[in-house]
Amino acid sequence: MTKLDKKYTKFGKAIGWLGFLFLILGLLFSERGVMAEDMPEAF
Repeated sequence: MTKLDKKYTKFGKAIGWLGFLFLILGLLFSERGVMAEDMPEAF
């Protein structure tokens, strides 16, 4: 492996972890938002 390959794999892993964390945070916040507010009558 060259230095560039290692650099890009680390970068890719960091991007993947950030995306994973943001996905979980988004799900948690959306669930909290739905629970905090009363459900709209349309649903």
